[in-house]
Amino acid sequence: MINTIPCTDRRLQAFVQYVLDQLMVKQHVQPFECLRAEANDQGEVWLHGFVEDPTLAENAIAIAEDVPGVHCVFNNIVVAYRGVAMAL
Repeated sequence: MINTIPCTDRRLQAFVQYVLDQLMVKQHVQPFECLRAEANDQGEVWLHGFVEDPTLAENAIAIAEDVPGVHCVFNNIVVAYRGVAMAL
């Protein structure tokens, strides 16, 4: 059995990022808020970024989990409340 190192899946990453960007547009986010996605060919997705609304972070996670081909979502989103950052 050969173990292979997961490689970046640009197609999956681009699609998850597109879905997150659409969510951000719908939510009318603040200029400092951002969400970024990374994905590998094993269907693992990492979400990174800063948001002010914890509901936005929860929605981003739920939406990423619903993308076809995604098997696991890791959350690195930080919720910032007026300069105070908290991990979700």
